[in-house]
Amino acid sequence: MRARRWLAVAAAAAVGLGACGDGGGERLTAEELRTRANAICADLQEDVQGAFADLQPDDEPTAYQGAIAKLLVVVDAAAERLADLEPPAELEARYDEALAAFARGEEAVREAGRTPEASATVFAGETDPFDEANAAFDGLGLTTCGTGSTGTSP
Repeated sequence: MRARRWLAVAAAAAVGLGACGDGGGERLTAEELRTRANAICADLQEDVQGAFADLQPDDEPTAYQGAIAKLLVVVDAAAERLADLEPPAELEARYDEALAAFARGEEAVREAGRTPEASATVFAGETDPFDEANAAFDGLGLTTCGTGSTGTSP
C-alpha cells in the first residue's frame, strides 16, 4: 500500500461531503477558492499522515480497516470546511461535479471499510476510487485536493 494513494484519497475525500453553496457566505473569486480549498486540503494531508503513521504494507487487514476509520474522521471534518466554500458562479457547476465524483469515491471507501479484507485492498489496484474526483479538482486548479495530494511511499 502506498501512502501517496492514501493522501490522494483523503484529499479527494475532503470535498465530498455536502454540496457547495451550503455555507451561506459570499461567493469567492476563482483565486480565493483555489487558495482556500488547497489550504484545507494541505491541512488534511497532515492529518492523514498522522492517521496512517503506523500503517505498514505487511500489516494485517484489520490494521487497514482501522486506518480507513481514522481517515473518514479527518475527511469528514475537512469536508465540512470545503462544503462551506462558495465558488464563483462560473465554477459552481464544475465544483458540484467534483464534489459528486468525490462522494462516489468516498462511498466506495466507506463500503470497503466495513470488512478488513476489503479495507486492505481498496487502493491496491491500478485505479483508486478517487481518480475521477482527482481529475475534476485538478481541472478547477485545486491541485492540492486532486492529484497534487500524493505523497511518498512508507
